[in-house]
Amino acid sequence: MELKGRTIWLIGGSGGIGRALVPRLLNEGARVAISSRNDAELHVVAARYASLGRVIAHAADARDEASLAAASQSVTSDFGPIDVLIYSAGFWDPVDVTQIDVAAFEQTVDTNLNGLLRAVAVVLPHMITRRQGEIVGLASISGYGALPRAEAYGTTKAAANYLLQSLRIDLARFHIGVTTVNPGFVRTALTAHNDFPMPFIMPADEAARRIVHGLLRGDAEIHFPRRLSWPLKIVTALPRPAYEWLIGHTVRR
Repeated sequence: MELKGRTIWLIGGSGGIGRALVPRLLNEGARVAISSRNDAELHVVAARYASLGRVIAHAADARDEASLAAASQSVTSDFGPIDVLIYSAGFWDPVDVTQIDVAAFEQTVDTNLNGLLRAVAVVLPHMITRRQGEIVGLASISGYGALPRAEAYGTTKAAANYLLQSLRIDLARFHIGVTTVNPGFVRTALTAHNDFPMPFIMPADEAARRIVHGLLRGDAEIHFPRRLSWPLKIVTALPRPAYEWLIGHTVRR
């Protein structure tokens, strides 16, 4: 994927992996528009990296399609047509199966899955008209197979993987690329309070470096760290009873 000279709309740009992507995308010569609900922090990020290239901030709520539509219009007005959508907004809350918090479950679905769908729906008509564009969605290797306490988060990431793969197939005839990003554990505000082991956890900047590297190579799926993602791909290919027994006996609840 070519990044130089392209307009990138990055949703979820005020923190975590999204924030770490901003300087790396600017260093590749892209024009970067960042959005999230945190308007104040967005402008802090934009000001911090303004010396690296063209970056603007437009607040938007991924849970509100009208908000996303308004932000996309502002981005287009400032930078021209959106060439690349990167959806990095996310929510994680471990599930306690003895007392399921339906509201938190719904928030996870609304942010991680429905937000991605809303963002795609906003940019897709213009991309189809232009017969060009790129959609990049951040899912997770937790979407490969069921994990303890991930009933909400893992469900949304498995669905995001499916959605992005389906889009990749359907949008090929319009010359629109779709990239799925499946990270492992990354040090962000979402993982800061986890009370379980997180093997091979990495800084957000390293995750951003790997994502940009994969985008430049044109990978359909960017997954890392490979020493965790490949074993998970293999293990999830086991028969269901074998997989569930293995996960149940090796992953601390």
